[in-house]
Amino acid sequence: MLLTALLAGMLAQTPEETEGPERDLSFTVELSGGRQLGASGFIDFEAVPARLYLNGGYTLLKAPPLPATDTSPAVPTAATHVFSGGVDWTQGRHFSLSFLVSGSPKATDQVVINPSAPPLLQLTLLTWRSSLGATLMAGWASGGLSDFEWVIDGGFSVTANKLGRGVKASGAASRMTLDEDALIAYRGSAGLTLTFFDRADVALRAGLNGYSTNPLTAGRFSSADFGQIARTLSADAARFTTDLEALSRAAQTAATRIGLADSLAGYASAPLYVEARLLVRYRFGRRVSADLGWTYNRYVPTAGYSNILSSRVTVKLGTRWRVWVGGALQHDQPLDQPARRTPDDPQGSFSGLVTVGAELTL
Repeated sequence: MLLTALLAGMLAQTPEETEGPERDLSFTVELSGGRQLGASGFIDFEAVPARLYLNGGYTLLKAPPLPATDTSPAVPTAATHVFSGGVDWTQGRHFSLSFLVSGSPKATDQVVINPSAPPLLQLTLLTWRSSLGATLMAGWASGGLSDFEWVIDGGFSVTANKLGRGVKASGAASRMTLDEDALIAYRGSAGLTLTFFDRADVALRAGLNGYSTNPLTAGRFSSADFGQIARTLSADAARFTTDLEALSRAAQTAATRIGLADSLAGYASAPLYVEARLLVRYRFGRRVSADLGWTYNRYVPTAGYSNILSSRVTVKLGTRWRVWVGGALQHDQPLDQPARRTPDDPQGSFSGLVTVGAELTL
């Protein structure tokens, strides 16, 4: 969102953007659905005309529940709430600087790993996550009115994540924290946008990411954690029954449920290493524009890569409203070298996303 605001301000010389009332205050709402549901709202206020802008936002992300199995009911997931606030400053027609702070409060997922046990003997695994980060971006635009214009930009961000896991006995007033890991993510990015005849934009972007520790293991359950959980379960199960068949079924269910809890632990998204993106936008007159983009994501070693094809159509309604609809198709390849895939390795998968949004400018 920060990059979008930066480029939109610096490309404000085009007829499509300059028509209509002065941009004192704007509200944006966007809804998306696919692998997970999302809703976001943003507000942008022109504090100093054509110079200083204040903005704030909120995003809700909700992953679907983990599916039920023959021995385990479905597991609901906790929503993630992200709050942001920032400042955009422009100097003349060329230079722009943006600073954004964002964070999400603790979101906790809970999985009862022995649901068939008596309520007082049920054991719940908890995993939680929170984050706080800041982004600084700067850009320089040619700022002319010729048939060929350009914008270059660069930025850097740091995000501190807390990833924890714990266990709680049913009815207990407090929980026991197994461990909490700190993961700091760093990201540097750069971009170039070319504008031709006030109609077509071609944007190239690249990003490089780094992490303070292995993002594939940070916040995940360790072998010591599993050993402690297993000992607690065995002791509780022995108090409940001595039937070997019942104990075996309970152990199978617990193993499945522990796996579900572990899948909810750790870093919330696939950790990027390198990202490259190409975006083409064409304006069909003053009111309609269309975007077509391709993104390549290379994840950290052993996590594979993905390709994303995206598109969006935006329509201006009068002088105050813009509405848009878009979609994306993503192919994930979980292996670094799929040509060497064995029968036990995971297969590639497709997922999709549909987005609708609107912006009101006062």
